Amino acid sequence: MSEDAPVPPPGSTGPDSDGPRPDRAADETSEPYTIGFRTIGLGTIFLTLAGTLAVGHFIKAPCVHGEWSDGRPFTRLCSTDIVQLLEPEQLSGGRLPYLQPCQSNGSGPCDEYPVLMMWTMRLTAWASGPDDTQFFYWNAILLWLAAFWITLTLYQLVGSRALYFAAAPTLAIYATFNWDLLAVLLAMAGTLAYLRRRDVWSGVMLGLGAATKLFPAMLILPFVAGRLRDPGSDRGARLASSAAATSALTSAGPTWPSRSTRLRSGGRLRHLLPLQNCT
Repeated sequence: MSEDAPVPPPGSTGPDSDGPRPDRAADETSEPYTIGFRTIGLGTIFLTLAGTLAVGHFIKAPCVHGEWSDGRPFTRLCSTDIVQLLEPEQLSGGRLPYLQPCQSNGSGPCDEYPVLMMWTMRLTAWASGPDDTQFFYWNAILLWLAAFWITLTLYQLVGSRALYFAAAPTLAIYATFNWDLLAVLLAMAGTLAYLRRRDVWSGVMLGLGAATKLFPAMLILPFVAGRLRDPGSDRGARLASSAAATSALTSAGPTWPSRSTRLRSGGRLRHLLPLQNCT
C-alpha cells in the first residue's frame, strides 16, 4: 500500500465499515445506538425540562384553580381536559372503568378513552377523591415524571438533541392538556427496545401504547419492515405478534363485561370499540 493512500480512521461508520449502525446493532449488546453527541449534560437538559414544565403549569393554573364560566380556557389558553373529566367519566366514586357500567344519567360520555388511560384516571381519582384540583395534580405529577423519563431515553438515543424536546414550547402547552405523554413514554420504550434488538419487548411496549392512545401502534409497521432486512430472521414476526397480543389482551379483556352489558341493553355502537377517541 502506498504511503499516501488514505487510511480509514478507527471506528469508521462508513457504508463499507464494520462500525455500528442505528438499524443494525450487535445482538450481544443491550446498549442502544447513540446517534447524537452529548455536548450538553443531562443535568442541564433536566433543568431545561423543569423550566418548560413550570412555564406550562403557569399557563394552566388559571383553569386549574378558577371557574371556567368567564371563558378563560379560550382567552388565557389554559384549557386542560384533566380538570373537567373526573365527573363525566364517573370516577368520583368507586366505579371501575369498563368493568362496571356507566350510569345513564351522567353528565357526558363515559369510558370514552382506551383502557389503560381510563385505568390511569381511575387510580389517580382514588388518590384525589372527588376534588377536581387534586385530580389534576395527581395526574400532572404522573405526566411530569413521564416527561423526565422520555427525556432520559432521548438523551440515551440522540444525545444533546434531547434538548429539542425538553425546551419545546408545545411541551409547555400540552404536557398536562391530556394524557398523551403516557403514550409517548410507551412509544419511546418500544423504540428503545427495538434499537436494543429486544423485539418481543418492543412489541409489548407498543401494544401497551396502543391500549393508551392509538399513535404508538403506527411504529409497528416500520419496525417490522426494518427487521425484514435481516434475512431468515423471525424478529419482525415476533415484534408484530407480541404487539397484537398485548394490545388485544389489554384492550379486549377488561372491556368484555361492559361491552356484553351494552350489547344486551342495545347500547350505542361506539362503546364496542376499546380504542375510541384515541388520537
